[in-house]
Amino acid sequence: MPDTPGTYPCNRVRCNTCQVVSHDRFLSVVGPNNNRFNINQHFTCTSTNVVYILTCRRCTILYVGETKRRLADRVTEHLRSIKQNFPGFPVANHFNPPSVCSIQDLMVTAAISCRGSDRDRLIAENRLIMKLGTLTPNGLNVKLELL
Repeated sequence: MPDTPGTYPCNRVRCNTCQVVSHDRFLSVVGPNNNRFNINQHFTCTSTNVVYILTCRRCTILYVGETKRRLADRVTEHLRSIKQNFPGFPVANHFNPPSVCSIQDLMVTAAISCRGSDRDRLIAENRLIMKLGTLTPNGLNVKLELL
């Protein structure tokens, strides 16, 4: 159902993101500060202009990000940074040794659809980072984006 809240696979052939989307069972996210964010919109891997949350299923640490492009395109970049173990990338660092967490623990949830400008999307991302408390050391976000 297109109006059912949650993040769903797009089921496109060769979509790398379908395997890591949270699916419909993940309708809220609780941050390390115990604040809850409820997902009340419908998303797929092909959704654009979104604020998204990466979750480690093993340790529940979170990363909040944003993209103007398709969610699948941005998540593919995260997957590539993990597989190639890019130094200095907080998400890649978390899912590679010496961490016990691996790429199989990664889950993505689209959280907010942003129909405005790039600035509006950055504001929404910053607000969600603050609401969930995902700045390091409690989360994987290193800084708030400057507006």
